[in-house]
Amino acid sequence: MSETTNTPETEVLTPATASATPPAPQKRSRKRTILWSSAAVLAALVLVGGGAAIGSALSDDDDDDRGELVGSVSQAPQTSQTAVQSETGASSADTVIDVIRTASAVTEGDPTSIEASRGGAWEVQFTTADGAESDVRVDADGKASVVATDRDDTVPAARLDADTVRSLVSAALAHTEGTIVHLDVEDNPGDAYEVTVLTPAGAEADLTLDASFTVTSSELDDRGDD
Repeated sequence: MSETTNTPETEVLTPATASATPPAPQKRSRKRTILWSSAAVLAALVLVGGGAAIGSALSDDDDDDRGELVGSVSQAPQTSQTAVQSETGASSADTVIDVIRTASAVTEGDPTSIEASRGGAWEVQFTTADGAESDVRVDADGKASVVATDRDDTVPAARLDADTVRSLVSAALAHTEGTIVHLDVEDNPGDAYEVTVLTPAGAEADLTLDASFTVTSSELDDRGDD
Protein backbone atom coordinates (compact mmCIF):
# COMPACT_ATOMS: atom_id res chain seq x y z
CA MET A 1 0.00 0.00 0.00
CA SER A 2 1.41 3.45 -0.84
CA GLU A 3 1.01 6.46 1.46
CA THR A 4 -0.48 9.60 0.08
CA THR A 5 1.05 12.87 1.33
CA ASN A 6 -1.21 15.90 1.45
CA THR A 7 0.73 19.06 0.72
CA PRO A 8 -0.83 22.17 2.37
CA GLU A 9 -2.07 24.64 -0.10
CA THR A 10 -0.29 28.00 -0.05
CA GLU A 11 -2.40 31.08 -0.48
CA VAL A 12 -1.11 33.15 -3.31
CA LEU A 13 -1.96 36.82 -3.50
CA THR A 14 -3.28 37.55 -6.88
CA PRO A 15 -3.04 40.98 -8.44
CA ALA A 16 -6.69 41.45 -7.81
CA THR A 17 -6.19 40.73 -4.13
CA ALA A 18 -3.11 42.98 -3.81
CA SER A 19 -4.81 45.89 -5.51
CA ALA A 20 -8.01 45.63 -3.53
CA THR A 21 -9.30 49.03 -2.72
CA PRO A 22 -8.68 49.87 0.98
CA PRO A 23 -11.69 50.83 3.03
CA ALA A 24 -12.51 54.52 2.96
CA PRO A 25 -11.41 56.35 6.14
CA GLN A 26 -14.17 57.32 8.49
CA LYS A 27 -15.04 60.96 8.53
CA ARG A 28 -13.73 62.66 11.72
CA SER A 29 -16.30 64.55 13.70
CA ARG A 30 -15.74 68.30 13.57
CA LYS A 31 -17.14 68.59 17.06
CA ARG A 32 -14.60 66.10 18.45
CA THR A 33 -11.78 67.93 16.68
CA ILE A 34 -12.86 71.20 18.25
CA LEU A 35 -13.05 69.57 21.68
CA TRP A 36 -9.56 68.08 21.36
CA SER A 37 -8.19 71.38 20.14
CA SER A 38 -9.77 73.20 23.07
CA ALA A 39 -8.39 70.61 25.51
CA ALA A 40 -4.90 70.97 24.01
CA VAL A 41 -5.02 74.77 24.38
CA LEU A 42 -6.25 74.46 27.96
CA ALA A 43 -3.51 71.95 28.81
CA ALA A 44 -0.90 74.24 27.32
CA LEU A 45 -2.18 77.16 29.38
CA VAL A 46 -2.09 75.04 32.53
CA LEU A 47 1.44 73.89 31.79
CA VAL A 48 2.59 77.42 31.06
CA GLY A 49 0.86 78.79 34.14
CA GLY A 50 2.09 75.93 36.30
CA GLY A 51 5.61 76.34 34.99
CA ALA A 52 5.50 80.02 35.78
CA ALA A 53 4.16 79.28 39.25
CA ILE A 54 6.81 76.63 39.84
CA GLY A 55 9.51 78.95 38.54
CA SER A 56 8.24 81.70 40.81
CA ALA A 57 8.19 79.34 43.78
CA LEU A 58 11.71 78.15 43.07
CA SER A 59 12.86 81.72 42.70
CA ASP A 60 11.21 82.61 46.00
CA ASP A 61 12.89 79.62 47.68
CA ASP A 62 16.26 80.68 46.30
CA ASP A 63 15.67 84.19 47.56
CA ASP A 64 14.63 82.83 50.95
CA ASP A 65 17.71 80.59 51.12
CA ARG A 66 19.96 83.49 50.17
CA GLY A 67 18.21 85.65 52.70
CA GLU A 68 18.65 83.05 55.41
CA LEU A 69 22.30 82.65 54.58
CA VAL A 70 22.89 86.38 54.55
CA GLY A 71 20.90 86.75 57.74
CA SER A 72 22.81 83.97 59.46
CA VAL A 73 26.09 85.62 58.55
CA SER A 74 25.07 89.14 59.39
CA GLN A 75 23.40 88.12 62.64
CA ALA A 76 26.25 85.92 63.86
CA PRO A 77 27.39 87.25 67.23
CA GLN A 78 30.70 89.01 67.05
CA THR A 79 32.87 88.26 70.05
CA SER A 80 36.45 88.94 70.93
CA GLN A 81 36.47 87.01 74.17
CA THR A 82 39.85 85.59 75.09
CA ALA A 83 40.52 82.49 77.11
CA VAL A 84 40.80 84.71 80.18
CA GLN A 85 37.36 86.20 79.61
CA SER A 86 35.86 82.70 79.55
CA GLU A 87 37.04 82.31 83.16
CA THR A 88 34.07 83.74 85.01
CA GLY A 89 35.62 83.47 88.44
CA ALA A 90 33.72 84.10 91.68
CA SER A 91 31.89 87.15 92.92
CA SER A 92 31.80 86.01 96.55
CA ALA A 93 34.22 84.57 99.08
CA ASP A 94 31.86 81.69 99.87
CA THR A 95 32.23 80.30 96.34
CA VAL A 96 36.02 80.29 96.65
CA ILE A 97 35.89 78.69 100.08
CA ASP A 98 33.58 75.92 98.85
CA VAL A 99 35.98 75.10 95.99
CA ILE A 100 38.95 74.92 98.37
CA ARG A 101 37.05 72.60 100.70
CA THR A 102 36.14 70.30 97.82
CA ALA A 103 39.75 70.15 96.64
CA SER A 104 41.13 69.48 100.14
CA ALA A 105 39.29 66.15 100.25
CA VAL A 106 41.68 64.55 97.73
CA THR A 107 45.07 65.76 98.96
CA GLU A 108 47.10 66.93 101.94
CA GLY A 109 48.56 70.28 102.91
CA ASP A 110 47.34 73.85 103.25
CA PRO A 111 45.74 75.78 100.37
CA THR A 112 48.19 78.37 99.08
CA SER A 113 46.77 79.24 95.65
CA ILE A 114 43.51 79.05 93.73
CA GLU A 115 42.88 80.03 90.13
CA ALA A 116 39.81 79.97 87.90
CA SER A 117 40.01 77.86 84.76
CA ARG A 118 37.84 77.42 81.65
CA GLY A 119 34.32 76.10 81.80
CA GLY A 120 33.75 76.96 85.44
CA ALA A 121 36.61 74.79 86.74
CA TRP A 122 39.22 75.76 89.32
CA GLU A 123 42.77 74.73 90.15
CA VAL A 124 43.83 74.74 93.78
CA GLN A 125 47.38 74.30 95.04
CA PHE A 126 48.16 72.73 98.42
CA THR A 127 51.54 72.85 100.16
CA THR A 128 52.65 70.60 102.99
CA ALA A 129 55.07 71.52 105.77
CA ASP A 130 57.94 69.74 103.97
CA GLY A 131 57.35 71.65 100.72
CA ALA A 132 55.36 69.05 98.76
CA GLU A 133 52.91 70.74 96.38
CA SER A 134 49.79 69.23 94.85
CA ASP A 135 47.63 70.82 92.17
CA VAL A 136 43.98 69.80 92.38
CA ARG A 137 41.44 70.45 89.65
CA VAL A 138 37.82 70.97 90.65
CA ASP A 139 35.43 70.71 87.71
CA ALA A 140 32.25 72.71 87.40
CA ASP A 141 30.28 69.65 88.54
CA GLY A 142 32.30 69.47 91.79
CA LYS A 143 34.56 66.56 90.84
CA ALA A 144 38.08 66.96 92.32
CA SER A 145 41.25 65.22 91.15
CA VAL A 146 44.99 65.67 91.63
CA VAL A 147 46.56 66.70 88.33
CA ALA A 148 50.18 67.41 89.36
CA THR A 149 52.64 67.08 92.24
CA ASP A 150 55.88 68.96 92.87
CA ARG A 151 58.19 70.08 95.61
CA ASP A 152 59.34 73.55 96.63
CA ASP A 153 62.14 74.44 99.02
CA THR A 154 60.25 77.49 100.25
CA VAL A 155 57.08 76.99 102.25
CA PRO A 156 54.74 80.03 102.46
CA ALA A 157 54.11 81.26 105.97
CA ALA A 158 50.44 82.03 105.29
CA ARG A 159 47.62 79.96 103.92
CA LEU A 160 44.22 80.53 102.33
CA ASP A 161 41.94 79.59 105.20
CA ALA A 162 38.32 80.76 105.24
CA ASP A 163 38.97 83.99 107.16
CA THR A 164 41.89 84.93 104.93
CA VAL A 165 39.86 84.30 101.76
CA ARG A 166 37.01 86.49 103.01
CA SER A 167 39.37 89.32 103.86
CA LEU A 168 41.19 89.11 100.51
CA VAL A 169 38.02 88.99 98.44
CA SER A 170 36.44 91.88 100.36
CA ALA A 171 39.52 94.10 99.98
CA ALA A 172 40.08 93.25 96.32
CA LEU A 173 36.49 93.83 95.17
CA ALA A 174 36.31 97.05 97.16
CA HIS A 175 39.32 98.23 95.19
CA THR A 176 38.36 96.89 91.73
CA GLU A 177 34.94 95.86 90.46
CA GLY A 178 34.71 92.40 88.93
CA THR A 179 35.13 88.74 89.87
CA ILE A 180 37.94 86.90 91.63
CA VAL A 181 39.94 84.64 89.30
CA HIS A 182 43.13 84.17 91.32
CA LEU A 183 44.28 84.18 94.94
CA ASP A 184 47.87 83.43 95.85
CA VAL A 185 50.03 83.39 98.96
CA GLU A 186 53.37 85.14 98.36
CA ASP A 187 56.71 84.40 99.99
CA ASN A 188 57.56 88.07 100.51
CA PRO A 189 56.32 89.27 103.91
CA GLY A 190 55.78 92.77 102.56
CA ASP A 191 53.63 91.49 99.71
CA ALA A 192 51.85 88.70 101.48
CA TYR A 193 49.08 88.07 98.95
CA GLU A 194 48.27 88.51 95.29
CA VAL A 195 44.73 88.74 93.96
CA THR A 196 43.60 88.93 90.33
CA VAL A 197 40.25 90.48 89.49
CA LEU A 198 38.57 90.08 86.11
CA THR A 199 36.83 93.36 85.30
CA PRO A 200 33.49 93.64 83.46
CA ALA A 201 35.44 94.96 80.45
CA GLY A 202 37.48 91.76 80.27
CA ALA A 203 40.73 93.16 81.66
CA GLU A 204 42.73 91.64 84.51
CA ALA A 205 43.67 93.71 87.53
CA ASP A 206 46.61 92.26 89.48
CA LEU A 207 46.48 93.47 93.08
CA THR A 208 49.16 93.07 95.75
CA LEU A 209 48.10 93.09 99.40
CA ASP A 210 50.11 93.13 102.60
CA ALA A 211 49.57 91.01 105.70
CA SER A 212 46.83 93.37 106.91
CA PHE A 213 44.91 92.94 103.62
CA THR A 214 45.63 96.42 102.37
CA VAL A 215 46.13 96.88 98.63
CA THR A 216 49.69 98.11 98.15
CA SER A 217 49.84 98.05 94.34
CA SER A 218 47.70 97.32 91.32
CA GLU A 219 48.34 96.74 87.63
CA LEU A 220 45.76 96.52 84.88
CA ASP A 221 46.43 94.02 82.12
CA ASP A 222 44.06 94.57 79.17
CA ARG A 223 44.05 91.06 77.71
CA GLY A 224 41.64 92.14 74.96
CA ASP A 225 44.60 93.65 73.04
CA ASP A 226 46.39 90.28 72.77
